[in-house]
Amino acid sequence: AEFVIAEERADHETRMRNRRQGKSEYYERGLRHKDGSTVWTLVSATPVFDDEGRFAGSFGMFTDITEHKRAEAELHEKDLAIRRAYVDVIAAVTGNRLVLMTPEEIDSALGSLVAKPRRIASYRSLSTARHEIRDVIEQRFRNGFDLDGFIVGVGEALTNMIKHAEGGRYEVRRRGNVAQVVMRDKGPGVEFNNLPRATLEAGYSTQGTLGMGFTLMLGLTGRILLSTQPGMTVLVLESPPPG
Repeated sequence: AEFVIAEERADHETRMRNRRQGKSEYYERGLRHKDGSTVWTLVSATPVFDDEGRFAGSFGMFTDITEHKRAEAELHEKDLAIRRAYVDVIAAVTGNRLVLMTPEEIDSALGSLVAKPRRIASYRSLSTARHEIRDVIEQRFRNGFDLDGFIVGVGEALTNMIKHAEGGRYEVRRRGNVAQVVMRDKGPGVEFNNLPRATLEAGYSTQGTLGMGFTLMLGLTGRILLSTQPGMTVLVLESPPPG
């Protein structure tokens, strides 16, 4: 079969520079077949030098991984379908008080920042964080909701973030009359298949950012927004519920 290489020039120049420096490389590369289809290969490229140490070229091996890439894409589509199903299930179970979102959807749902973002990494900082968040809400919002309960829910979320993700960042935002406490971490994330049990079963631990306080947080906040995947979780507690 004849192939026409479809490779960005900048990438090619970077790889050639790396090889001249003696670096071996392993990367995926799409090759265009003469019939227009794409063949995916795994390339192993090893630099070759002559007796005087000058770069003489590369020795490369190409492994066809087209079927692997196709299977990977199918799994991704199935995963998206499962996630969409969980979005509907969780919304129904919680009366739309827990909303699963993509990172982009979370960003679009956030209001304006009303206090400088802070980092929390230890249990010693919990009391300070709770008091700071409470002070900001008291100063910037009309207290038309159970602030005491809301701060308990926020404290539970911060505690779980420290326990399961070794801390993260938190900030207070405002969208209309709704206070939003946003928490971001780089922990393991929350498995979607654990969320229905965590929602329905008091005391059930997700073994992730939400931990055992999930039902508590649902009971003390107006709404929870969640975007989660390995290495990045964003949890937003809102109160009062958006109108």
